[in-house]
Amino acid sequence: MAVLVIATMYDLKTYRIPNQVIIFSLSLYLFLSLFTSSIVISIRGLCSAILCILLLFPIYFIHAIGAGDIKLLAVVSCFLGFRQGMVVVVFSFLVGAVISIIYLIRTHILFRQMQSIAFYLSYIYQTKKVVPYKNFSKSKKNCIHFSLPILISTILVLGGGYGGI
Repeated sequence: MAVLVIATMYDLKTYRIPNQVIIFSLSLYLFLSLFTSSIVISIRGLCSAILCILLLFPIYFIHAIGAGDIKLLAVVSCFLGFRQGMVVVVFSFLVGAVISIIYLIRTHILFRQMQSIAFYLSYIYQTKKVVPYKNFSKSKKNCIHFSLPILISTILVLGGGYGGI
């Protein structure tokens, strides 16, 4: 949990999640799982992380999520297992959507962003090509720090027992 807080703090400050945080987290996972469980548990966690990355890669391809966010979700999936990891992924997108909508309403750009998304989807439909989604302003102000929804979702899953969904 502390690593998630550190990753979120970095993300809030720099819009990046350092690879050192990810590497430290994976090293910690391997150390803890090998010494408290078995090699089978360690391998299952790593497979869970790999599956998480593979499932989220298409979303990264269209630039709807950052590489650091995917790596952070993979680490969470490593620690929690695939099932609970995927619950965190789903909750993260839901929490992120709520945060995004609140932000768009507060900054009075909801309509403009909805137009941008409509033009993007129309382009994909007409050309039959999936291309990265490019925001008109290309400003980081229109991006959310996705590590925050990941942190909130992990707390919900761990604290609320939602992993059994």
